[in-house]
Amino acid sequence: DRTYINQLEASQLIEGVFAVQNCQLGQTRTGKPFIKCLLGYKTGRTPGRMWNANEQLFNRLPTNGFVQITGQTQPYQGELQIIINEIAAHEPTDNELSELLPTTPHSVDKMFTEVVNYLQAIENPSLKALAERYLEDGQLMDKFCQAPAAQTLHHAYLGGLLEHTVSLLRLADKVLPLYEKVNRDL
Repeated sequence: DRTYINQLEASQLIEGVFAVQNCQLGQTRTGKPFIKCLLGYKTGRTPGRMWNANEQLFNRLPTNGFVQITGQTQPYQGELQIIINEIAAHEPTDNELSELLPTTPHSVDKMFTEVVNYLQAIENPSLKALAERYLEDGQLMDKFCQAPAAQTLHHAYLGGLLEHTVSLLRLADKVLPLYEKVNRDL
């Protein structure tokens, strides 16, 4: 059972995997090192702080990636932050990724089938063979279906590149009849 960022309450104990962004090693006013970062799930993010940290621990953490933490929420300047007790780099599973990062609201399987249908309609033998080579690479297609289209703004979520591609294929298909000299395969 996961408690999402938008459900956190003051003085709540936290344990789990988080997406971490902009992890930095700072210094307190007294010169002691501490870790500061943003911790998030797909529902939002909140500041994280680990007091009494050291450079060796910081060097084992990703600047942007995923971490396993234990800690406690604490109100600070009108928002909640997480005071981290323990932190370690973490390689998320596919299930964890879909919990940690925003995802497309559309069916990935249906969108991929639509892309395949567009590619199967290619008539030029060379272009069709090229498209088939890409489709045969299962590892590449898995990554294509999971990748965001951008880091921010449009389609910046898991499955975003596939969603963006389907949108452009649909748009091109609607516009092609207006341009008689355009080669549909290209």
